[in-house]
Amino acid sequence: MRDLKEKPNQPKVKSHVFKERVKSIRRAVTGRMGKLMKDRYRREQAKERQAQEPNAAVSAEEQVEQYTGESISTVRSSAGRGLDKARRTIRQRQEAKASRANMGQAEPPPDGMEPAPPQPGERMKQEAIKEKKAAAIKGRGGDPEGTPPFASSDNRIGQPRKSSAPVNSGHLRRADAPSNTDNLPAVRGKPQTAIKERPRGNAPAIKTRQAAAARRGNTAKAAAEKAASGTAPKAAKATKAAAKTAAKKAVGQTAQVRARQLAVQRAKKAAQATANLGKKAAQAVVHAATALVSALVGLVGGAVLLLALCVIMLVAAVVSSPFGIFFADQQKEPDAVSPNAAIAQINVEYTEKLADLQADNYDSIQIHGQPPDWREVLAVFSCKTASAEDGVDVATLDPDRVERLRQVFWDMTAITTEEETVEGEDGDETILHITIEAKTVDDMREIYTFTDYQNEALDALLEEMELLGGLLGDLSITQADAVALLENLPDDLSPERKAVIQHALTLVGKVNYFWGGKSLVLGWDSRWGTTMQVTAAGSSSTGTYRPYGMDCSGFVDWVFYNATGGEYIIGHGGGASAQHSYCTAIAWDEALPGDLVFYPEDSHVGIVGGRDENGNLLIIHCASGANNVVITGVDGFTSIGRPVYFTE
Repeated sequence: MRDLKEKPNQPKVKSHVFKERVKSIRRAVTGRMGKLMKDRYRREQAKERQAQEPNAAVSAEEQVEQYTGESISTVRSSAGRGLDKARRTIRQRQEAKASRANMGQAEPPPDGMEPAPPQPGERMKQEAIKEKKAAAIKGRGGDPEGTPPFASSDNRIGQPRKSSAPVNSGHLRRADAPSNTDNLPAVRGKPQTAIKERPRGNAPAIKTRQAAAARRGNTAKAAAEKAASGTAPKAAKATKAAAKTAAKKAVGQTAQVRARQLAVQRAKKAAQATANLGKKAAQAVVHAATALVSALVGLVGGAVLLLALCVIMLVAAVVSSPFGIFFADQQKEPDAVSPNAAIAQINVEYTEKLADLQADNYDSIQIHGQPPDWREVLAVFSCKTASAEDGVDVATLDPDRVERLRQVFWDMTAITTEEETVEGEDGDETILHITIEAKTVDDMREIYTFTDYQNEALDALLEEMELLGGLLGDLSITQADAVALLENLPDDLSPERKAVIQHALTLVGKVNYFWGGKSLVLGWDSRWGTTMQVTAAGSSSTGTYRPYGMDCSGFVDWVFYNATGGEYIIGHGGGASAQHSYCTAIAWDEALPGDLVFYPEDSHVGIVGGRDENGNLLIIHCASGANNVVITGVDGFTSIGRPVYFTE
């Protein structure tokens, strides 16, 4: 036993635990919070753009009207009419072309356009061809001003002939006459085409001013006739192109205006968000910020001070968000409790409800289902409370927030009963069926009509189930009375006794009473809080269902077991009587923290925690009346003993 005494397992220093917890939570939460806030901002901007799209369209129409002088509907209608006219003109040109092919007339230029002047070389070709043809027609009795009877659409006056036959042969080849290009040798596997030769003839050149004037007159006349036939297709295309250009330009200008508007709106949103964040941050960290700034102003420069303020604002942003629940076990407010302590309070009400349902005399009770996972309850509560427009942060679980958590739990928990009568060996037996239905997280999204941001925050919290589970199993000493007792321990208290008191205080307010409940587990027992049947005999609760926890002797066993790192069990497997048997009787005025006190006949046991400001003893024990681990006076305790663990 001496070895066990010399090497107790001491709990870590509270400040070190707090610093490590803050660091781990900051690393796990900061990145996710940044992403959620950015996604929320982008989504709000997208909604605003979608809502203002009709205004953008109206602006585009107005700018098209300013650019063209007409409304956009008029521009569209004009473009459609121009397109119809262009189509009719194309058909008319095709018909005229076919007619001219039979008559040998030259194709006029497009309507509304002057004929393009021929190039110098081309003009000489055209004039030489005209001279040859005029001489040939005159020699055969034709009309020099008319069209030869063998002309076709492929042999128009003024066009060079595609033939290898010399033009100075005194006649013109018909368009349907066979060509001699088929007899040319192939070059690299490709057939050669006939070489176009400059027309040469024996007829005298006719190049007078009158002929040139006639040609210009005919060309002008054809152009005039074409212009009179309808709207030119190029004009219609130009009109349509102008409309499109105007629309594009208007849309571009509208986009620029819209971009400027969005920039202004984003600036306003950012300013508003900063203001709201600053307000919440002031509520959450005003004391820490004031102390830090006051200290830094006189010690460091502006750059370090700015960095410190940024850290404060970052922590404040997390604290005011649903992720603030991860800081709820670090609060020192007098009326604040840790998450698992709040859960224990709610479980008291849950136990009472189950007890009322099981109060009648039933032959047996069967329970079906379990309450919702408390980690999911915490996640839903955090998003509902911290993300609502009129919500509050969840970094401090004061009575108001505990009440909100209680409401979420009951919204997610439905309990129904049904009685069944069956035939037994001794007659009819009555069975009570208790059904506990837990609503899912997705059910609560719809019931609470969560926003997109709340849903994303909920998803993010559910991905951190391990951290949420850590809140349920947190063994930090946060209860106000427990903190005060720990701070008032004697300075000369032995490490072994101090370790016992520290571990006892970690469960104050966090574990419910359960008749026959034992736990030889280092740290938090995952069974605590789960609905189980009381199987130990000797209690009015025997056979009923309630959240699992510990009884008085089970609590004392857990404390000494954890204080020694799992090496010592004070009762050696027995209850309060067995624990009393491993103690040495002492006087009340000799009591030290870590000694044990007992009710008459060892019906209850507790641990001496210290003394209050008046010198009265304070006892830490798991009481059935409080349904929790509490700190009280010595009322009801009649004897005291010193565990042999401290005397060996």
